[in-house]
Amino acid sequence: MLFTSTYFTLKDMFQENNCPVVKVQIQKVEKEIKEKALGIALAEEARKSLEAGKSITGMAGQELNILLKWFNETDTIQGRVDERRGHWKNIGQ
Repeated sequence: MLFTSTYFTLKDMFQENNCPVVKVQIQKVEKEIKEKALGIALAEEARKSLEAGKSITGMAGQELNILLKWFNETDTIQGRVDERRGHWKNIGQ
């Protein structure tokens, strides 16, 4: 920060020293807000899939992915549809 005058206050020092800390805190909060928004959207999609009343065998791969993501089972999303259906059945028990 360049000062054009000799007038320098404690407030100026505090703002200069705190700026990086506040930026990091703001980034953390923004990240949390985005994660919560994604979680809410995912829960809505999962709710719609469940309310549709389809059986597990009638669900498409994308619907199973949404349900598995909702339960934080992201490692099983890469498997075949049959494997995902089996994993969803295990969650329901």
